[in-house]
Amino acid sequence: MRWLMPRLHQFKARHPDIDIHLCAPDSPVEFPRDDITVSIRTGRSDWPEDIVQEAFLDEEFGPVCSPDLVQRGPLVHPEDLHYHTLLHTDTRKHAWHAWLRLTGVTGVDPTAGQRFETFYFLLQAAVSGFGVAIGPHPLVADDVAAGRLVAPFGFVPNGLSMYVSYPKARATDPQVVAFRDWLLEAGRASPSADGLG
Repeated sequence: MRWLMPRLHQFKARHPDIDIHLCAPDSPVEFPRDDITVSIRTGRSDWPEDIVQEAFLDEEFGPVCSPDLVQRGPLVHPEDLHYHTLLHTDTRKHAWHAWLRLTGVTGVDPTAGQRFETFYFLLQAAVSGFGVAIGPHPLVADDVAAGRLVAPFGFVPNGLSMYVSYPKARATDPQVVAFRDWLLEAGRASPSADGLG
């Protein structure tokens, strides 16, 4: 939602005749049963063969926090995270484990800190200076660009992508094609994580 919602008006301006109805189920999507035409999910490509899946945005992630937090306590080296409250979300339970493993950082307990139910709570806590969160670049790029968050150690690839998925039977549906093509274009136009920090 944090990536899609700020851009959705662009699709609507281009295709005013296509109505979008959004839902956010926690369970796996079953297209016919759930009456869903297109799904957007973050993860790895693991849909059944009768589902088309196309990656439109590769994900990189890294620690993010408020600029004020950096002023209150140093975050010069990744090991300095030991002196800060790590923020976790139930929707990405292993994010700290993964980032620490990928970057080779030791001396930081990936289970310590404060847990939040949703990613929205997590990011608001980070913006408010409560601690340091792990942020996927596509979902925090606007906050970093606006100066609400900083990424002191940049972002690293985590092997995940955002996928647009739909049943093969709908592959030529003009509305599906229009939305898919727009997502692919918007993904290509999204700023990369290079140089952010």
